[in-house]
Amino acid sequence: MIRVDNVTKIFKTKNFFIYANKEISLNIKKGELFGLFGPNGSGKTTLVRQILGLLDPTSGTIYINGIEVEKNKQKIKELIGYMSQSSYAVLWSLTVKEALLISGQLKGLSKEEILKTFNYYKEYFELGNIDNYLVGQLSGGMRRIVNFIISVLGVRPVLILDEPTNELDPYKRKLLWNKVKELNSAGVTVILITHNVLEAEEVVNRVAIMLDGKILISGDPGNLVKNFEDKIRLELFVLDTNNKTMLRSDEFISKFPLIEEKSEKLVFLCPKKSLGEIMEWLQKHEQTIQSYNFSRVTLEEVYFKIFSQQKGA
Repeated sequence: MIRVDNVTKIFKTKNFFIYANKEISLNIKKGELFGLFGPNGSGKTTLVRQILGLLDPTSGTIYINGIEVEKNKQKIKELIGYMSQSSYAVLWSLTVKEALLISGQLKGLSKEEILKTFNYYKEYFELGNIDNYLVGQLSGGMRRIVNFIISVLGVRPVLILDEPTNELDPYKRKLLWNKVKELNSAGVTVILITHNVLEAEEVVNRVAIMLDGKILISGDPGNLVKNFEDKIRLELFVLDTNNKTMLRSDEFISKFPLIEEKSEKLVFLCPKKSLGEIMEWLQKHEQTIQSYNFSRVTLEEVYFKIFSQQKGA
């Protein structure tokens, strides 16, 4: 469906070159829900803009359904629905209904088709009567939903979603993910760009992890997690921040990677073979640890482990 062959993208400035993508190759199969993960600045959006035909590769080639993107940009537009990471500023002075009508007409849809889709999603997302609200006056989460509706007008074979759940509350996030899975089940190939790995793990079939313009690793989420099956996730809940600071500097526990830290919570990635020692350590510190929990390693932990290994290389 989508083939990226050895793509490099270089941005030239007055004094130096910036390699946004470096020799990227990947294949996304028809009907896949593919996750493209990586921190901000890793090159995800640059790669997507080349898939969309908005940027040309410095070298390499991209194909969609066997069609070379760089030489057939108009045809490619007819194959892809795209939800950008930010709202299009040009739509902000329009009402929601006007924005939907204009976007749909640009896709060649009739007014009746557009309004049918709009009314369906208004009810689905429980938006109420937002027709005459200005897009620029909506909350960030509401604008994200409007962007999503625009991206699925006249469903295309490929749907690219860039950080689709940013600013959405948990209920709306669940509704959006359910709809994405439904579209994918109906045959739409979905590319999901995000740094929210934990959330996306529940929906993707296959992933690629990017850093510094390169793909570090790709594959089935379950198989990637299996590579870390000798590890276990240890969550520590502490009574106060002073205890947390003390635990962070503890000689024993600090030798394990700290993969998450919140106000009264620490999460470590520990080897299973050290479980006996960890239990002894927990007993010694029962006065400073409110509670603890062991759980399986998630794709998010794999992501952070790979990321930290690369940064430490």
